[in-house]
Amino acid sequence: MEDGRYEYIKYATINDYINYTTEQLEYQSQITWNYMTFRNEDLRSRDYLKKSNDSTPIVYKN
Repeated sequence: MEDGRYEYIKYATINDYINYTTEQLEYQSQITWNYMTFRNEDLRSRDYLKKSNDSTPIVYKN
């Protein structure tokens, strides 16, 4: 049930790539790699929050 509260990641299967050209496959693979690499970052880190454009004050727990 997709109601916007949950984020779903679709993992590609071989059937998704059967009709792709080499260029399309390389492009999609790079997008997938970049996305998964980004998701593996510590999103609560100060470096990430400094890069964010969100101006909401952040309270850190000690």
